[in-house]
Amino acid sequence: MVRVKVDGSGDAGSLEEAARLVQPGGAIQLEAGTYRLERPLELTTDLRLIGAGMDKTRLVADGEGFVLRVAGTGRYEIRGITLEHVGENWANVLEVAWENVLIEQCRFVGGKWDSTYRGGAGLWIHGQSWALVRECIAEENARFGIEVSEQAQPTLEKNLCRNNEGSGVLYFGNSAGLARENTCEGNEYHGIQVGKQAQPTLENNLCRNIEQVGILYFGSSAGVARENTCEGNKDDGIWVSGTAKPSLEGNFCRVNAAGQLKKESVWELIIVGAIGGAMFGAASRSSEAG
Repeated sequence: MVRVKVDGSGDAGSLEEAARLVQPGGAIQLEAGTYRLERPLELTTDLRLIGAGMDKTRLVADGEGFVLRVAGTGRYEIRGITLEHVGENWANVLEVAWENVLIEQCRFVGGKWDSTYRGGAGLWIHGQSWALVRECIAEENARFGIEVSEQAQPTLEKNLCRNNEGSGVLYFGNSAGLARENTCEGNEYHGIQVGKQAQPTLENNLCRNIEQVGILYFGSSAGVARENTCEGNKDDGIWVSGTAKPSLEGNFCRVNAAGQLKKESVWELIIVGAIGGAMFGAASRSSEAG
């Protein structure tokens, strides 16, 4: 294990140096404190990057593109760190473009986007990644808390996406995967947004106090939304538009200002279970429910 301390007295004087020294499959331990990167850092050797906890270890950068990017082969683990982008350059905070990554108990803050829509996500998962992201916080990013795109199929579990200027979670492209027991609240667009040909499975998520829609499907998206709760949102609980055709199973929508379910898709929807507390029992079809 390569230990790094804020005062430079560890096994390496900086995180950048530690990333050069660590052996494949090894670990870097960041002790409590704030570490400032001189430039965005890309990890290309499989390793574990472990902090003292998201409230104790903070990694900050102001460069363009990203704070930290995982793009090499092997297995990676990132745990117990707040990653933050500051300044005016566009950037996603953490970018994951490799398959085997575990991210746990981290915070992503300060994603910044530019006029060409680059950047802005707290965590961007893309490529063919099947990362596991668990018990993290994505907050106060200029676009999305977590963005999943291309062919990525991550598992998002027990994360909190709050107070982002876009949506809490975005699925785009041909992405899929599982989002389970996440909370999206206080975001300025939507709680969970599913577009293009994305088809994730959404289970037991809570979308509340959102400025627009709790769960939005658009484009030709699909997948399953099962036993999610959408409440206290300023638009609809669930909105399905375009040629989207998700399966809605046992979702509970209440106290949403515009309505509980809005359907503008050209397809008929299959709805099983509760919408706005009304039990459908067997599979039923609905064109619109207020």
